[in-house]
Amino acid sequence: MDGYSFIAGNLVSVLLWIAWAARARASTLRRAAGPALFLGANLAALILYALYVPDKETFQPIWQLRALGLDLVTLVSPSEYLWPAAHFGLTGADGLWDGGASAPFNYVGLLCLALALVGVSRRFRDWRVAMIALAGLLALVMSFGPALKIDSERPPTAKSFVMPKEAAPELPWSGLFSLPGINSMRATHRWFGLTRILQ
Repeated sequence: MDGYSFIAGNLVSVLLWIAWAARARASTLRRAAGPALFLGANLAALILYALYVPDKETFQPIWQLRALGLDLVTLVSPSEYLWPAAHFGLTGADGLWDGGASAPFNYVGLLCLALALVGVSRRFRDWRVAMIALAGLLALVMSFGPALKIDSERPPTAKSFVMPKEAAPELPWSGLFSLPGINSMRATHRWFGLTRILQ
């Protein structure tokens, strides 16, 4: 998952630490240890990464980030990789802007989604459950990329991954994907991997 695992791990760690620091009866030194360890580990990872991969960072064009964002219909539309759905002809989500790069792996299913919502609603007062649910929700939002796509099909004459701005509504936080670091994350749909793990 490229650097997504690293970023996703940081997201979960920060949210869990914030919840713990807000509730725990700990000394100031213990509260400060969390951010110190977090920043130190990230600084060490950055230095080691720079030594291991000295090449210049490649920034992805916004139209590619837009095309490789998760399409909402792929969450509930089975792919051909699910044999019961393929056998009975229940597959869908073909011809999307991502060229099939993410659709086969996004399927959640209505039952699993309902069970996840029931579980969160019953345990939401537990701060750990609340923070993990928040991390999953933030990752899901990031997986959309800069545009909200709902069964947004690519015209036959259009090039793969070249998605114009008018093809789908831009999200209010689309400018976030122009920031350094985030704009080098080519396949934004991979953020959904964190949501799936936390589900």
